[in-house]
Amino acid sequence: MDKPHVSRIITSNLCVLCGERPETHAHLFFKCSYSSRVWNAIISKVGIVIPPMRWDCLLQWAATNFHHKGKFDHMMVRHAITSSVYFLWQERNARVFNNHHKEAATLSKEAMMQLRILLLHYKKPIPAR
Repeated sequence: MDKPHVSRIITSNLCVLCGERPETHAHLFFKCSYSSRVWNAIISKVGIVIPPMRWDCLLQWAATNFHHKGKFDHMMVRHAITSSVYFLWQERNARVFNNHHKEAATLSKEAMMQLRILLLHYKKPIPAR
């Protein structure tokens, strides 16, 4: 399923986050201007660089490059990616089903807070901002 479009609920095929392009998974998570602001805020905090790639390659890239479960940096990157995807999908659904909108800065702060909570048991300091 490439189009996360729900018939009868969404009357347009445009991305509900930015309203600029047709909504596909690739657009929603990587090319959308709203999503880009969220991703950039999160990855700048954790200090990673995600190379440009298709949506379907992201998980394979992360699994290949960050596979050590005991390494803090690897765990942080995996959780940063999953938190970003989760919070973007939740925002999309909040807009579709509840007509509730959050600013990208607010969403990225919430995702970072969740990331810090997930990683609290590690000894290395977690970025606060």
